[in-house]
Amino acid sequence: MLWGMDSRSLPYTLCQLLLRPAYLIRNYISSKQQASYTPISLLVCVAVVVFIFVSIQPPQHVSWNLSIFAPAGENFLMFDNVFDYFEQHYDVGVMFLLSMLVIPTYFIFRFSPQCDHHTLPESLFILVFNSIITLLWVLVFWIFIAVFILEPKSATPFILLAIVILTVYRSYHRLFGYGRWSTLWRVIAVFIAAGMTMCLLVFSDHMTYLVASGKSMIALKIFVCRFIPFLMGIVFVTGASYYISRSTQVKAS
Repeated sequence: MLWGMDSRSLPYTLCQLLLRPAYLIRNYISSKQQASYTPISLLVCVAVVVFIFVSIQPPQHVSWNLSIFAPAGENFLMFDNVFDYFEQHYDVGVMFLLSMLVIPTYFIFRFSPQCDHHTLPESLFILVFNSIITLLWVLVFWIFIAVFILEPKSATPFILLAIVILTVYRSYHRLFGYGRWSTLWRVIAVFIAAGMTMCLLVFSDHMTYLVASGKSMIALKIFVCRFIPFLMGIVFVTGASYYISRSTQVKAS
């Protein structure tokens, strides 16, 4: 059977991820992996199922306004096509967004009460599990639309973003052991850092286009006025959250 899908670990892992995600993730990163299905294999399987299901749904008509990133005109090398693709394949967009959370999660939740000094690879596996959970809820969302024969609306991306945020919050709250408000502001900081990182990617794409078009001075202006401030914002948000978490742990000890 493909990737051991005939074993009892698959339904066990799926049930645990939906009902007790923090319990399963904590056991996995603590090397108690015997009862868990391999996360990478499970992510691939779930992503394929969601990809097929979403692909048969009616196309979306959501306009991504990128003019805030491109004052010289909405000209990009890649991101026009990337956002168009995400518009049709939300599952890929969800995984792309969650991939941006790995490094902020590592720094901001570095000194948590229940997962103290977790490593960067462990942060990666935490986000892999969260990607699986989010994709499962995305699948539930699309099944709901299909069963009730609803037309997807322009609000769909925001509904899916809410699913991502709530999934991450629920998982992090129980996994890392912070209180509700302490978890909430850290999750907000993680998403702010991730959002700024995505902005840097868009800025870089637009600047590359401008340089290739012979508009180096405009590209330099974007670099100074937009790229550098956003980069400093990432450093500030991540660094301040890291310092607060470390100071809190020192006081508690």
